[in-house]
Amino acid sequence: MARAPSPLHRRLWVVVAAALLPTAALFGVAVVLQERNQKAEIARATIETMRAMVSAVDGELQKTIVAGETLVASDSLDQGDIPKFYEEAKRAASAYPNWVTITLSDPRGQQVLNVLEPLDASLASLAQNPSFRRAQTTGKPAIGNLGKEAGRIAFAVCVPVVQEGRLAYVLTILVSPASIQDVIRRQRVPPDGVVSIFDARGHHVARSRNHEGALGRPPSPSMQNLMARGDEGWGQSSTLEGQEIYAAFSRSTESGWSVAVGIPTKQIDEAVSQSLATVGLGLFVSLVVGALVSLAMARLVTRPIRELRSAAQAVGHGAVPELPPTQVAEVHDVALALVGAARARRKAERELEETLARERDARTAAEKANRSKDEFLAMLGHELRNPMSAIGNAIAVIEAQPRKEEPSATETKARRVIRRQVDHLARLVDDLLDVARVVSGKVILELGTVDLAECVRHSIASLTAAGYLESHSVHLDLEPAWVRADATRFEQVINNLVVNAAKYTPKGGHIAIVTRTEDGRASLQVSDDGVGIPSELLPEVFGLFTQGEQALDRAQGGLGIGLTLVRRLVEMHGGEVSATSPGANRGSVFTVDLPSIEPPEDAPVDTPAVRSSRRHVLLVEDNRDAREMLQALLELRGHRVDVANDGPSGVSRALASPPEVAFVDLGLPGFDGYEVARRLRAELPPDKLLLVALSGYGSREDRQKSQEAGFDHHLVKPVANDALENIIARMGAS
Repeated sequence: MARAPSPLHRRLWVVVAAALLPTAALFGVAVVLQERNQKAEIARATIETMRAMVSAVDGELQKTIVAGETLVASDSLDQGDIPKFYEEAKRAASAYPNWVTITLSDPRGQQVLNVLEPLDASLASLAQNPSFRRAQTTGKPAIGNLGKEAGRIAFAVCVPVVQEGRLAYVLTILVSPASIQDVIRRQRVPPDGVVSIFDARGHHVARSRNHEGALGRPPSPSMQNLMARGDEGWGQSSTLEGQEIYAAFSRSTESGWSVAVGIPTKQIDEAVSQSLATVGLGLFVSLVVGALVSLAMARLVTRPIRELRSAAQAVGHGAVPELPPTQVAEVHDVALALVGAARARRKAERELEETLARERDARTAAEKANRSKDEFLAMLGHELRNPMSAIGNAIAVIEAQPRKEEPSATETKARRVIRRQVDHLARLVDDLLDVARVVSGKVILELGTVDLAECVRHSIASLTAAGYLESHSVHLDLEPAWVRADATRFEQVINNLVVNAAKYTPKGGHIAIVTRTEDGRASLQVSDDGVGIPSELLPEVFGLFTQGEQALDRAQGGLGIGLTLVRRLVEMHGGEVSATSPGANRGSVFTVDLPSIEPPEDAPVDTPAVRSSRRHVLLVEDNRDAREMLQALLELRGHRVDVANDGPSGVSRALASPPEVAFVDLGLPGFDGYEVARRLRAELPPDKLLLVALSGYGSREDRQKSQEAGFDHHLVKPVANDALENIIARMGAS
C-alpha cells in the first residue's frame, strides 16, 4: 500500500535536517583539503623560488663561459702569439677575483700556458677533469664538478678553441666556489632555513649555513632520496646537522647543478595550523547561518507552491490556466510562463516540423553542391592537364631536336618561359585539387621516417631547376631533423612556403631556410626580407583564398590556397605552423613545428639512374596534340612507337604487334583505359608487357583503381619526361 503524501513544509524540514550531516562531513573534508592545499601552495611557491635561483646559478656559470669565449676570440690566439695571449689571460684572471687560475692546453691535454706559475699539482689535476674531455669531444663549453685536492677547492669551466674547423686548444678556468656563494648572499633566505647549491654530481658547492664545512660533501641521505625522484620536488627531509625540515629543490637542465632550500618543519606547520583555524571558524559560522536561513525560506515557499498546483494541472490537460492570486513575484512569473507555454505549444510544434523540413532540404542541397564542386575540380584538373601535357611534351621535342646552329637567346628564353609556366600551371592545379581533398578529409598520409633537411634540399633543387629562385639568394642552414611524415606531402609544404617567400620578395632579395631539433621538437623555418605581412592580415594568413593587397598587375599572382594547404598538411602530421612579421617591407618568418623522432640506424642510399634501351612502345591517347608530341618525344629518344586514339584500336594494335611498354590514357572513347588494361593482361604474357596509366586524376582511389585493372604504374599529367624515361629504363633493370 502506497504511503500517503506528506505536506511540503514537513519535507523541507527533513531536507534541512539531512543537509546538516553531509555539510558537517564536508566541513571536515574542507579542513583537510585546506591543509593540503596550503602546503601545496607553499611547495609551489618554494619550488618557483628554487627555479629562480637555478636561473641565477646558470647565469653565474654562463658569465664565466662568456668571459672564456671572449678571451679565446683574441686575435693573438688566432695568430699563434702565445706570449701575448698569456698577458691577456693574466689581465682577465686579475679582473675576476673568484678565478683561481686560467690554463690553455692542446687537444691531448698538454698545457701550453697557465697564469699561476708554477701551477699547483692539485690544480693541474682539476684542469684535466671530465669537463675537459667533454669540451674536447663535443666542441662545446663544459662545466665541471667541484674538486678538492691539497686544500684547494674549485670547479672547472672548459671552453674549446676551434680554428679552421678543428679543435686547437681547450681553455680551462678554475673558479672558486665563492662565486656561487655570492648567489646565495643575494637571495632572501627563509628565517632558520638553509639554502644549498650542488654540482651535477650532487656535492655541495655553496651553503648559506656552515659553507666551509659543507663544501664537497653530499647532502643528507633523506635529501639524496628526495633529489633522486626527478628534476624538482618537495618533501620532508633533514639537514646535515640532523634538523627536520620541509625541503624543495630544482635542477638545471643546462648545467645539471641543483639548488635546494630547507625550512624547519615547525615553522610551516604552525603557519598552516593558524590558517586552518581561521578557515574552520568561518566554515562553522557559515554552516549555522545557512541552516537558519534555509528553515526561514522553507516557510515562505510552501504556501505559494500550493497556488501553482491548479495552474500546472490545467497546462497538463492542454488548457490555458487562470492566473492564481499571489503576492510572491516568482510564483506570478511561473504562472505567466505556464499560460504562455500552453499558448505557444501548438505553434512551436508546427514551427519545429517546418524547421526540420527546411534543414533536411538545405542539407541535401549542400551535399549535392559539395559533390558538384568536387566533380568540377576533378574535371577541371583533368581538362587542364591534357593541354599542359601536350605543351610540355612539345617543348621537350623542340629541345631534343638536333640543331645545326645554336638557338638564339630570345628563343631559349621563350622555351624556358613556356616550360616554367607549364610547371607553374601544374603546381596550381595540384594545389587546387589537394586543398579540396585535404579540407574534405580525403587525403591519406603515407608516413615514414623523413629528414626535414633532406626534404629541403630536394625541394630547393626542384624549385631552382624550375626557375622559381633564379632572382633570389637562398641560404640554407640545415641540421638533421627526423620526423614521422609523408615525404611527398612534406616536400609540398616546403615548396609552398619557399614559393610564397619568393613571390613576396623583390628580385635580389634573400630567403633563409633553417632546420633544427630541440627538446623533442623538430622545426623548419623559412624567412625572407620581402614585403612582410600587415598586422591585420596575420591572423588570417592561413585562410583559404586569403592574400595580401594586390596591385592591378597582380605581379605576385597565386590563388591564395598554398598556405591553407600548408596548415592543413602540417596539422595532419600532428604539428603546428605559425607566421610572424615585424611589419611592412621587413620580411616575414614561417615556422613549422613537429614532434621529432630518433634518426634511423641506416641512412638511405641513392639508387643510380639507369639508362633505357630502345623499346617497342604503344601509345593509346585520344588527345591529338598530346599523342603526337609524346610520340615525337619517345621517337627522338630512339624508341619505336605505335599509336592508337581509342580503346578498341589500342587493343587491336597491341595484339597485332605486342609492345614491350604501353602508355594508356584512362579516358578513351570506345572503352576506357581500364578495359584496355584488362584485355591486354588477359591476352599477353604479364612479364613481357609494362602497362603505364596516363590520367589527369591522381587521388589514392584513382591509383588503386588503375592498379586493380592491371597497370604497373599510374602517372598524372603533365608527366615529367624523366619520369617516362625512368619507367622504361627500369623495365630492363628490374
